[in-house]
Amino acid sequence: MEELHPKYQRKSEGSYYRLPREGKINDGIRMDKGADKWGLSRQPDGGILVEGKKIRLKIWADKFMEQKDLMEEIEKHNPKWSYEKARDLGFWLNDKDFKNVEITSILKFEKSDRPDPFVGYVVRSAIHDLRTDKEISGRPDACHAGSAYHSNTYSDHLEEKIEWLHANYSDMNKENMTKKISDTDGILNKKVGFKFCLYNTKKNGKKIVKSESYHDWNNDGNFKLTWEGYYDGTEKKDTEGAKLMTWGGAYIILKSNDTRYVLYDLEVKEIVPPT
Repeated sequence: MEELHPKYQRKSEGSYYRLPREGKINDGIRMDKGADKWGLSRQPDGGILVEGKKIRLKIWADKFMEQKDLMEEIEKHNPKWSYEKARDLGFWLNDKDFKNVEITSILKFEKSDRPDPFVGYVVRSAIHDLRTDKEISGRPDACHAGSAYHSNTYSDHLEEKIEWLHANYSDMNKENMTKKISDTDGILNKKVGFKFCLYNTKKNGKKIVKSESYHDWNNDGNFKLTWEGYYDGTEKKDTEGAKLMTWGGAYIILKSNDTRYVLYDLEVKEIVPPT
């Protein structure tokens, strides 16, 4: 199968996911079977209907794991849920984690409960519970693995933000985290393409994480750069000291709230970061 409008070179033997063309996508291998609470019904045109109040579709880099098993596996090499250890290892779970990625989706927003439906990509995390949640009782620092980079595309604007330890958010240093997107008239009920690239690189000799958001408003394969961001680890509100999040995460999340959309294609691939 051809890659989905590639921007960067795919990493050989790196983790890869492509939305199945037939059958259920929540197969219990790359996606939890329980994800069908958000619909996921196959439509006559082949698309997957996604709808719900709080949608969190996780695409696993390797294979789906119950959270208890996930936490026990991480604690074998990072028992204190240390940011520094995750940075040194390059991952939270294992070396198959999604780290330098290119995510591309083709979808159609439908009339939703909110006037500005959105879909966001969440990258480089492994746990999404608050420090006080019962799911991580006895492991309060497991929330460190909720740290992530976000790219959210709404029907009328783009939002990029950082999340530390789930769920302390901040914007990019010296940047406005919300950028208006032009030419979005009539985006409802229209197939469009979203692409998000996130990778480790250097700028002026200093390690950074770079993000790039692209959009294809006509679904003709012509993805145009809409936002380009640089994270250097000095972002505001980093009260926990996560600093630069260069590690990989066990999965990426397609996130949306009060939104209804049809997903036609999705590709998540590890890339060779450009130099």
